[in-house]
Amino acid sequence: MILRSKYFVFLSLAFMLAASAYYLMVLNTESMALSVVAVGLFILAFAAHLLTKRTNSKPETLNLKNSADVLYNGAAGLQQDDSQLNGTLYLLRDKLIFRAGSFSKVKHETIIGLSDIREVSFAKTHRVHEKIVVIMTENTQHRFLVKANQLWIDEIENALMHNSLVTKGCAGKAV
Repeated sequence: MILRSKYFVFLSLAFMLAASAYYLMVLNTESMALSVVAVGLFILAFAAHLLTKRTNSKPETLNLKNSADVLYNGAAGLQQDDSQLNGTLYLLRDKLIFRAGSFSKVKHETIIGLSDIREVSFAKTHRVHEKIVVIMTENTQHRFLVKANQLWIDEIENALMHNSLVTKGCAGKAV
């Protein structure tokens, strides 16, 4: 698309210079030349915005929505200090991934390797029916508000157990 190419910036600049020169030299109108320069600068700013938007987009990430690697997923809230970031929690064979929702102003992704998990437990919230799944790693505590929290803990523990069996099985065959 021409609007998103780097050549658009050069085309805009060339048009601005040519139109300004035409109005100044042929028609001898400075006010029109100034308006062309203003419009050209606006076009350049718009093109720069499009180009930076494209280059600052999130890096290539796994498509987890229909992936066979996903063991379990569901809506979750990542609790950080006094705020909560809503998104989706994915349990894969070797990691736990939280991605902020697409409508969130903040683009956030938390990846926790299953081998890094030291403890999985509950924490109660101020509401009676809600519980938080707490994932402890070596030096970080991650708190996720999820539905069916017992199911999440069971799934994570099953993945941890399967992961440790696979690791032990591979280590035994290597000898």
